Amino acid sequence: MPVLPIVYSLLAMSFIGCQSLVLENPPLAGISPPTQCRSPQAPEEEKLGCVVKEAHARFKDDTEGENFKDIDYLAKKVDSKLFGVAIVTIDGKVYAAGDSEYPFAIESISKPFTLALVMQDQKEAAVVERIGVEPTGMPFNSLAAVKRHQSAGNPLVNAGAIASVSLVQATSKEERWEKIQHTYKKFAGIELKFNTEVYESEAETNQRNCNIAKMLFGYGLLYADPLDTVDVYTKQCSLTVTTTQLALNGGDVGEQGRQSHHTRTGG
Repeated sequence: MPVLPIVYSLLAMSFIGCQSLVLENPPLAGISPPTQCRSPQAPEEEKLGCVVKEAHARFKDDTEGENFKDIDYLAKKVDSKLFGVAIVTIDGKVYAAGDSEYPFAIESISKPFTLALVMQDQKEAAVVERIGVEPTGMPFNSLAAVKRHQSAGNPLVNAGAIASVSLVQATSKEERWEKIQHTYKKFAGIELKFNTEVYESEAETNQRNCNIAKMLFGYGLLYADPLDTVDVYTKQCSLTVTTTQLALNGGDVGEQGRQSHHTRTGG
């Protein structure tokens, strides 16, 4: 699968977030503290195992934050103490600690992968013209942002992600769902499992996303049936992925879209 700029952008944003964490805490073993004048450097490969273990040990007891309350299953049935860390090198060597093999619901991390499918089939210009690439300055699931800007905003907020699903070329919602699943399988190297309980829980409480889709459709900014589109979006969010699988996906992107050697494991 070709590497797409939006995936690089997402990884860059994630990296910036990680650097913020490093700035506020003592450096992990093998990592020099970043400065404003110098690009941060990854630790030497032989130190990666220690870095992962130290990161897990340092943050595993952090109890700040809480599970997402709007989805009953996530709020009540997912242990908030679950925490995994994984690093994958571009040659596929894996370093992991903690609950790195627990299958979390992918939720909003699904957004760039469906976007990648749209960009592969329709090129970047379709995203710029039909979804948008501007920050909304408002919450990720904001109805007001859609109404104020009469735009889906960008593909990494809910409105833009729902629009991305509607742009997947298909003649039915079943075909659209199959294409999305196939894309995720190509990224992960395996077929991701579907969590029916997560899907049913989300479907019971996704009225906001349904309203977002209807509003976009009214503005001519949704390209398939609103409720069918939201149903497929809810399903993609209900696929499960482990921390290690996500790291492997990042390794594939770093290796110019070529699959990493998924069977190698580092110490």
